[in-house]
Amino acid sequence: MNVNDALKLLSAFTGGIAAGGSIYIHVIEHPSRRAGALPVPMGLKNFRNTFAIAGKVMPSLGITHAVLTGSLYFLEDSEDKWQWLIPPAVVLLTGAWTVLAMIPEINELFDDKVVEKKGDGWVAEALDRWNKKHALRTVIRRALDGGAIVLQDNLQDLRAKVNYYYSELCQSIDIANILMLNQHYIGHVGVKREETYTSIVSI
Repeated sequence: MNVNDALKLLSAFTGGIAAGGSIYIHVIEHPSRRAGALPVPMGLKNFRNTFAIAGKVMPSLGITHAVLTGSLYFLEDSEDKWQWLIPPAVVLLTGAWTVLAMIPEINELFDDKVVEKKGDGWVAEALDRWNKKHALRTVIRRALDGGAIVLQDNLQDLRAKVNYYYSELCQSIDIANILMLNQHYIGHVGVKREETYTSIVSI
């Protein structure tokens, strides 16, 4: 195993853990604390406790994944190495989404008097909004990362097919040009069509 293979393995490992953690939060963790499952103050406390941990672990995994894949862009020697820049771009995109669309309300949820100020109903709705935004972020990140993997696996085959059909097209054009030239030659000199066809097939 060379350096590139090791980086790819570590990249897949970190990306897989981040994906699993994100899906777990949306599918299991949030529904277990939403209104009706727990009293709002307890659900809020649970959110704060888990966010304090996830807020450190998940970004670290995302940044590590981005650094690993970004390194492959500089180490790979292929026409398709630009694909390794997709995961870092995804991390930047979803990071901007987190800062602009999620952090302001998260800060409000961490206010010790938020329940007193805004009531149980607002807090429950804010937790649901956070989960929906988190789900959107997860879908965007996983879709783009998955698309990069699919593209990487299929781009080489696609390029080979394009080159094949292009060469076939060029060959067809060459044959058509030869036929046109020979038809012109036949009309002016009187060469037999059978002889012309035999000369084309032998090319």
